[in-house]
Amino acid sequence: MKTVYACLAALLINSAALKSQDLSSTFSLNPVQKSTVKTIQKKQEKHRWGLLAAIKNGLIKLKVMGQSTNLELDINNISSEDLEIVLEPGYIFKASGANSEKFQNIIIPTEQTFALSKKSKETFKLTGYCCNATRSSAKENTPFVIAGKASGSLMKLCNFINTHPLNPEGIQSAVHCFTDQKDANAITSNPLLKTFVQNLVGSMQNAIQIDQTLYVFKRIYYQLPESQHIKITIRDYAGNIVYEYHNPKLVKRGRYIYDFNLEAQDWAKGLYEVSINSPTATLAKEEFKI
Repeated sequence: MKTVYACLAALLINSAALKSQDLSSTFSLNPVQKSTVKTIQKKQEKHRWGLLAAIKNGLIKLKVMGQSTNLELDINNISSEDLEIVLEPGYIFKASGANSEKFQNIIIPTEQTFALSKKSKETFKLTGYCCNATRSSAKENTPFVIAGKASGSLMKLCNFINTHPLNPEGIQSAVHCFTDQKDANAITSNPLLKTFVQNLVGSMQNAIQIDQTLYVFKRIYYQLPESQHIKITIRDYAGNIVYEYHNPKLVKRGRYIYDFNLEAQDWAKGLYEVSINSPTATLAKEEFKI
């Protein structure tokens, strides 16, 4: 049973107001022709869409089938416009249907772009990376759905992979460092990637064992610009909410310390993120590993 011991300790810190500085430029720029800018922006907004946004706005229909770490995306452009669909780095796909929980989740760490003519249907093949080392590979023609988007250190890894030419052999080991607590020494094909992962892992808080029970302790600092209700949210590596607590009391504006204590004995191993949120913003967030 998941139990969270949450203790909010209010520590209001008085701070002096900062004086604004007058910043002036030492050079001038020629004005951009407004008509040109508007034309370019309108064209981009009309034809280039994120995958989820295109689905939400009724422009496309998506069907995903997979086997192992290979995915086939059937995208049907039902709009009357030529579209450029973008899958941003870090999206995670999970198997659906019977026994789907036994199959590995698949992460796509690099940006993918799909071009479709109006009223057309195309199939695009992608190869991703396993997020669950202890699960079985999906069988042929297994249906998949979008599970969410990576966050925290796993998202930082995806952004790094997306902007650096890397040997694919090392990427799978790097992903497992954050989803399955594998050792970064398994990354033997790319020293740059290995160093990046080691630095990320080294900055993360691990669970510690006390009397046969795992605990996570974090001290989180946050500030409220105005009196608001807040909530504590814990997400897994795919961004799924695994725990949430709403503080029923109104918290006054000020600076605070939140002592987060989690008994993690029955939690699945992996990467998690705890965040403090107001109704309008994320005030602070920290990562930990179990």
